[in-house]
Amino acid sequence: MQTQSLASQLLKKTLSDYIDESFLFVDPITNADLSDHCFSNSDTWLFKEMSCNGNQAYLWPTKPNKHYKNVVLFLPKSKEKAIWLVEQLKSFLPTKTIIYFVGENKGGIKSSAKLFANHLDKITKVASGKHCVLLRGELNDTQAQPYHFVESNYDVKGKTVKVASLPGVFSHKELDHGTQLLLENLPANISGKVLDFACGCGVIGSFIKKYHPACEIDLCDIDSLAVESSKQTLKINELVGSVVISDGLMKISSNYQWIFSNPPFHTGIKIDYHISERFIKDCKSVLTSNGRLYIVANRFLKYAQILQDHFNKVDVVAEDNKFKVYCAYNR
Repeated sequence: MQTQSLASQLLKKTLSDYIDESFLFVDPITNADLSDHCFSNSDTWLFKEMSCNGNQAYLWPTKPNKHYKNVVLFLPKSKEKAIWLVEQLKSFLPTKTIIYFVGENKGGIKSSAKLFANHLDKITKVASGKHCVLLRGELNDTQAQPYHFVESNYDVKGKTVKVASLPGVFSHKELDHGTQLLLENLPANISGKVLDFACGCGVIGSFIKKYHPACEIDLCDIDSLAVESSKQTLKINELVGSVVISDGLMKISSNYQWIFSNPPFHTGIKIDYHISERFIKDCKSVLTSNGRLYIVANRFLKYAQILQDHFNKVDVVAEDNKFKVYCAYNR
């Protein structure tokens, strides 16, 4: 069961007496962050699939349809995404709307005043504690930039694929080294139904579909920016595939011959094996009897044992000094 993040605990301590329907909370870290009754009258703008106990929840790309006096932004790991989120808020909120932003010290919150200096006025520190800082400012009148996808061309041993991505999405602007190692070592006989889990910008699924066109590709991710990026990646490559937003495999009902993934191992800025452990355990219910799971992971992560707990055959098909590519299946 997830617990409230440290940032959420500081919000509860500092703002609980003031939170009402005039508040909008943006991009909470975990399901538990807004579970306390003090948040129950406020609205939430979500950027990932999660349940929410507040008054009204909006999942991007849907925008809130009200004007709020106060907005609370959970500072994301990606600073580029943080600025992008403020620009999205500017697209529907008036100048001088109060913006609170909160995060952990080791997540970069102490430098966030400088980060937002072009977008917020009157930035001041409100509170600190729980190894976190809460600040506030006011939206200024600088023009918000409309969001657009960044397009890149990624090369894997002479085979290229176009990728569209948004800030904070995995492999944004640069192909992750682990993903490259996985794509360089794909099996030659991919066919049938294929799932790209935690698809990010859709590079794995789109690459497979482009060079193994007979397969049927599905992609899923918990993050709504990733889902929209993957849809755009398929579009610019003129490929057909299904993309769904899903917390783990909860919305996946098909059976697959192949599952490929560079699975996430962070919740916020903390290492969290729970996501990948649950994914690996649940894979058995969506793989065919002779299906294969391919994942790539940092060498320091304890994936070999987790895979061996749920599959009776685990092979290392490729490795370098940073990553390992595993293939897991049942004989």
